[in-house]
Amino acid sequence: MEIRTAVPEDMPALLELTHMLYDEAARLQPYNYRPADPQKEALLPFLTSPDRTILLAEHDGTPAGLAALAEQRTESLCYVTPHRYARLVDLIVRADLREIGIGSSLLDAAKDWARSRGLEHLELNTLPENRDAARLYERNGFESSLIRMQYRF
Repeated sequence: MEIRTAVPEDMPALLELTHMLYDEAARLQPYNYRPADPQKEALLPFLTSPDRTILLAEHDGTPAGLAALAEQRTESLCYVTPHRYARLVDLIVRADLREIGIGSSLLDAAKDWARSRGLEHLELNTLPENRDAARLYERNGFESSLIRMQYRF
């Protein structure tokens, strides 16, 4: 397995993997997410902006997963401790290639990307229904720091 920084020529693979992510989110939480075709325009900033990246995992020469990352800062509020941090915007591993270490390797590469930029931590959100992802993150040292709640009418 190899993990590398994605380039514009990887766009077809990135679109396919992102489509899988959207489908999975829609399956897990249909109230908030629906199936959709990802747009190149939404992914291009991750390939061209100096404060974003997509890490692409390949297994036997085939795209197997991705991690999309963005550098961020905490809100500038008097009661919020200021931090520069990395946000794991998306992580997906092809369903047929899970449980062989690709997700953990992508997380390790994401941590390395954040450290190399002098960022203070790596942050992500996951759906509560996505228990497999939560276990992956916990196995890799992530801890819960916020619970977001929703009231539906």
